[in-house]
Amino acid sequence: MAAVRSTRGDVDSLLPAVLDQAGSLAGRAKLNVESAKRVLFERAQNSVNTAKSAADGLMREIAGQGPKKTLARGFAVVKTEDGKTVTSAKAAKLAKTMEVTFNDGVVQTSVRGESSGKVEGDFDGR
Repeated sequence: MAAVRSTRGDVDSLLPAVLDQAGSLAGRAKLNVESAKRVLFERAQNSVNTAKSAADGLMREIAGQGPKKTLARGFAVVKTEDGKTVTSAKAAKLAKTMEVTFNDGVVQTSVRGESSGKVEGDFDGR
């Protein structure tokens, strides 16, 4: 019985120190978690800001490449009589007549014959 009392006395005397050390470790762990959370938030915010900046740059690039600039580089917009965009030779054959918009104006055109792989018309040799 004396051994139990002695052990109980040892436990009672050591318990406050153990609890104090556990509290310290828990406090440090909490600070570490808060610090890691802060770093994670800052990195996430930086990633979002970087992505937003890149997206803004791409939007400016897209806006700067509007239809007028695209037409000025030699492209044209081809539409059917009812205003649908023609995007293939098959669609052009079905449409028969089309409106072609160039940088300097619009022309009406029509499809002649079957596709032979050749295109007829006046071109600048390119």
